[in-house]
Amino acid sequence: MTKIYNVGDKVWYARSGREEVNHTCPVCYGKLVVTLVLGNDEMIKLPCDYCGKGYESPKGYVVEYEWVSKPELLTIEAVNIKREARGDEVDYRSDRWVLYPDRIFDTEEESLSKCEELSAKNTKDQEEIAIHVKANTNKTYSWKAGYHMRAVKQAEKDIASHSKMATICKERARK
Repeated sequence: MTKIYNVGDKVWYARSGREEVNHTCPVCYGKLVVTLVLGNDEMIKLPCDYCGKGYESPKGYVVEYEWVSKPELLTIEAVNIKREARGDEVDYRSDRWVLYPDRIFDTEEESLSKCEELSAKNTKDQEEIAIHVKANTNKTYSWKAGYHMRAVKQAEKDIASHSKMATICKERARK
């Protein structure tokens, strides 16, 4: 039988899942503005549209969803115990979160170990998805290989084109 915690107990919870992660804007690098150099070499500072989408002002960062697995110290705020013939079913809550009993630990080290296990499982699941990419489609593997090779060639052309344009822009900006 697993340990039953009480309201007010501090526990280490192995939080794992997709979360929003902020990264510095790759266009303005957190400065919130970009400089446009006109053909007459006049420089105009403009708000960054990459990190300020739509009606929002630039933030200096962009939000991406990534797999995050980390131990977190929480206080149990509610405990529900459901007694049945097959045993007790315990339900914990902290803030607005339902806590899985198998992810609650007394020490940070135990929680960290569970986080690593969950991350490894996620990595394995992602690899399984990649292996079964063909499932439920009418396309053959050779068609998919051709499609992806064509995409690689197009990406290489795009890289060359954008590298050339970036070089031209840099040369003009120096004058």
